[in-house]
Amino acid sequence: MILPTIAPDKWVELQAEISDKWLQDVVSGRLYVKQKNGDVTYTDNAQLQFNSIYDKVDDILEMFFIKGEN
Repeated sequence: MILPTIAPDKWVELQAEISDKWLQDVVSGRLYVKQKNGDVTYTDNAQLQFNSIYDKVDDILEMFFIKGEN
């Protein structure tokens, strides 16, 4: 079976989007915090969960696609 190739920037975008949606389903409570400089980021717990999910999504994507080169 020939797997489709995805450009690296699209790979990361897809990986992050899926991970964020997955995160919203698994974290109960606050996901975001507003920093002093005005940036909105994940809470510490949400960031840890996101990182774990992000790695899992990468493994899943590798089963169905080839990550293109820069």
